[in-house]
Amino acid sequence: MFFDWCHDRGVSLDRIEPILVSLYIEEISGRLKQSREKRGKFQGDVHVKVHGCSTGEFRVLPNLPAELAQGLFAEERSFSAAVRFSNSVSHPQPDFVRDGRGMAMKLLEIAGERLSPPLLDYDPVHYTEGVVSSDHWSSICPASS
Repeated sequence: MFFDWCHDRGVSLDRIEPILVSLYIEEISGRLKQSREKRGKFQGDVHVKVHGCSTGEFRVLPNLPAELAQGLFAEERSFSAAVRFSNSVSHPQPDFVRDGRGMAMKLLEIAGERLSPPLLDYDPVHYTEGVVSSDHWSSICPASS
């Protein structure tokens, strides 16, 4: 909705992206600091309760539409993957309480040029790539409600 509002008014996302990123970093940093002060220890602001972890294979399907066939998804192939399932609230709670659920995948042995340098220089050829998804019982995006 926000991006539609910007587009309708001719506001370039290139102009406001640095501002949005800065605001996001400030918000997340504040939440993490507040959490540490409240609990006396560091705890992430979401996905604090892990429901399970697994390993598997992530397959990129052939013949994806051009708008989806980008980067990792440009060609048919498979990657080894580690997967974590979790809730998405900032505190542990019983599973019957409705909240979002998250799934994070770490794809392994990614070859090729990177947009940003790796955090750890452990292998000059193969890297990892993170893929994160989340659902929620309500959504700010009308099309996904």
